[in-house]
Amino acid sequence: MKKWLDDVRRDAICKLRKDKFGRKKLKDAVDGIMELYDIRQAGGLIALEDAAGEAEPDFLKHLILLTAHEVSPQLTAEIATNEYWTNEPGGVDAMVDYMCLRGMVGIQKWESKEMLRNVLLSLMPAKQRKEYEKLTCKRKKKQERLHKKEIRKRLSAMCPTFKHKEVSEAVQLLAIKMNELPDLCVQRLVREVDCHDLAGCVYAFDQGTRTKVLENLSTRYRNVVEEEAVKWLFSDEETLAASVNKVIDIIGILKKRGEFVL
Repeated sequence: MKKWLDDVRRDAICKLRKDKFGRKKLKDAVDGIMELYDIRQAGGLIALEDAAGEAEPDFLKHLILLTAHEVSPQLTAEIATNEYWTNEPGGVDAMVDYMCLRGMVGIQKWESKEMLRNVLLSLMPAKQRKEYEKLTCKRKKKQERLHKKEIRKRLSAMCPTFKHKEVSEAVQLLAIKMNELPDLCVQRLVREVDCHDLAGCVYAFDQGTRTKVLENLSTRYRNVVEEEAVKWLFSDEETLAASVNKVIDIIGILKKRGEFVL
């Protein structure tokens, strides 16, 4: 199989060097393979077969169906290389076909996503690869910003009520103690509190107390705590009460040590 792939790769590279146009197809090919990787991982072979209906070119569609029907990587490579040499694609199209072939074989063999992505990017000319990585980085940062915005929107809309009186009282007691603490003391406290417990408290607090805690966290840690806090919506009150009481106990310990100056 390795020799079949190597022969196609060398031929595709040679043809790509002679074709300076249409290289956007290479970017689209990488994006397409990475999307198929995610589909295979999340939805399995059935989802992959469904994706074949919208796949282009036909060479890729055939590769997807071979993968969905659990044809071995060895036989897939043999069938696909036969098609490649029979059809003799030229220029950029030759490299696109090789990317599709190498990508689907990688998906069949469950290669790591990052490793497979690096292999495909290595087939791009250096200048285009740098442009692609720069664009991908910008897109990733934009997605992260949108994700953070959505998490904060969901968290700000949460105003939990509690069925059990003891849980409500524990949350109120902790909120009072938290609002009495100067910012430096809050910053000292969060270093002692487990992230999961802190997120539970952030979820349970009113918006004012919640904001006070979050503003005393580093940007990175705040993002983590906010995301974890949203998950507390699906937790039971007993678990939440345990986390709240842990934080109350830690405040007591730090006061006894004289680490809090009120």
